[in-house]
Amino acid sequence: MKSFLSGILAVLSLSPVAYAQSVSMRYLDLFIEGGATAGYYFSGTSYDKNFNTFSSYSQFEFNRNAENILLNDALLELRTGPLHVMNTEFRMGMGHLSRLTILDGNGNLALGSQYIQQAPVSSTSSQDLNVTRRQLEAELIQSQRDDVNIYYAQMAISPAPYVLLEAGRLATHLGYEVSPSYTNWNSGFGLVWMKQPTYYNGFRLSYEFEKLNAYLEFNQDDSFARTPAVVAGLFGKSADMRYSAAFYFSDYGHNLFDAMVESGFDRVTIAANIDVHIVQGSAQDINNRVSLAAAVYLIPHIMRFDLPLRLEIIRDSQAGMYDMSRGYSLTFTPTARLAENFFVRAEFAFISSYNGIFRGLQDELVYYEKTDYSLQFGYYF
Repeated sequence: MKSFLSGILAVLSLSPVAYAQSVSMRYLDLFIEGGATAGYYFSGTSYDKNFNTFSSYSQFEFNRNAENILLNDALLELRTGPLHVMNTEFRMGMGHLSRLTILDGNGNLALGSQYIQQAPVSSTSSQDLNVTRRQLEAELIQSQRDDVNIYYAQMAISPAPYVLLEAGRLATHLGYEVSPSYTNWNSGFGLVWMKQPTYYNGFRLSYEFEKLNAYLEFNQDDSFARTPAVVAGLFGKSADMRYSAAFYFSDYGHNLFDAMVESGFDRVTIAANIDVHIVQGSAQDINNRVSLAAAVYLIPHIMRFDLPLRLEIIRDSQAGMYDMSRGYSLTFTPTARLAENFFVRAEFAFISSYNGIFRGLQDELVYYEKTDYSLQFGYYF
């Protein structure tokens, strides 16, 4: 109970600064944005291929380090207004982002997404690849969840009309879901998001057309492929629709095509995100391996309530990117916006895989299905 109250107070304590959004100085306008979320996260029953059940309570007792009450996000963003020299802007986001996924449940890595979370890919055998990925992911995820970090810090310069050059630690343009979680319709990140880059070091050159932006980017992502990469893409907005598409070419032999579209109608938002991962073949097997992933979002809006429904489908019999040859997830997150900047939302998530991806008490991968529940409080300004 004490940790539960601490999590809620961590969110509510930001209330006094809700409207302190800008500070004017003699030569600089400084804008302050951010938010926080905290909640209760619980993994329900898992099932093996014979529909034998496994209560996650047993796993909680088995691992005393498991946590149910978590501070999910606590992010503060500082942004300057355009400076006089080439319209220069600076943006930095710092704080704590746990980035819990629907595979994490209570945030315990023993039941969590180190089996699927962002990982390097090589041309080694799939068995060796998965072992290496899981070891690296466990270290990466744990460090991200325990620390306060600077997640992005970038300088943007406009050397000519319609041209923008960004350099530093960038936020990616790929995907539909964005970190931190309070910017998304669902509290837990989905399966498709897990294999997308988020923040990385690099520089990006963009050109703005009338309703479209095209960009070329060079980066070295430390979580997605951990090697130099080139990204070419576009994004834009037209009427009630926004969209993006990009090709991600990695030096490590892992390429990605990502496309996203979102449209709003009367009291309903609809969106879709499609990823195609292509892993180059090895000397033993010259054939490229392909993974397909898609997410569809349906979000009805009724007065102060949002009812987001997310359906995801995975097809990955070749590349081993998602550790499930095929599977799907269904997530429902009814949300009540109690005030202009404050919300509370419950979430139910069901994940099903053709092969076992969840651990049992003996550390074996035998469980094929899993349910997650959460109750999250959020505040942003």
